[in-house]
Amino acid sequence: MFCDVPSGCLPEGIEPRLTFVEGDTTTVVLAEEQARAAGLPGELRSAWITLEVDSDLAAVGFLAVITARLAAASISVNVVSAFRHDHLFVPLDAAEDAMAALTTLQELHQPVRFVLPASGPGAGDVFEIRPASVEDAPALCDLWELCGLRFARADVEMVGRLGLQAGLLMVAATGTTLAGSVWAAYDGRRGWVPRLATHPAYRGHDLAGALLAEAERRLALYGQARGS
Repeated sequence: MFCDVPSGCLPEGIEPRLTFVEGDTTTVVLAEEQARAAGLPGELRSAWITLEVDSDLAAVGFLAVITARLAAASISVNVVSAFRHDHLFVPLDAAEDAMAALTTLQELHQPVRFVLPASGPGAGDVFEIRPASVEDAPALCDLWELCGLRFARADVEMVGRLGLQAGLLMVAATGTTLAGSVWAAYDGRRGWVPRLATHPAYRGHDLAGALLAEAERRLALYGQARGS
């Protein structure tokens, strides 16, 4: 539970998991049993979820992806970043739904392998179909322009696109080479694919089919059984 006590006046016998001093008051997060035993009024009976990924305190966008996914499931969350890990406090009655949403998010970020058939240019090359990253932005713009797909090169716009519905803007890559990309979208009711591109040098190997299949699989994880 989250409790508020006067600064410098923590009751004896409590073992807070978090304390944060805000001027003359201190927020403490502690077990509900301890709060009640100490006579502390509290708010938000919470489930505590620890993200086991070793987090970087300077990472950009990591928590935004997680909180956006929980928001899409109508789950409120209070986030605390510690030195090693990030921690989520979600309403106790939403704990199972939160874990399900996080499990889906993990699945959305798992890459899949695609091997070009053993004939023609690039035969046998192994590509990884994975979510696009900010580092992919320049090559992704080049690929889209090469394929006749218009897109503003403004970095801020590209970064914004990469941050939307994590896992639905994907690339087929080997090393620094992008052979294709697919951009799927989901508005809560229906899914669609506004952009699909394959590099001319890698066409004829059903890479586009593999990208579309992966887009459909990920849309299904968002709850979209049928797309358009």
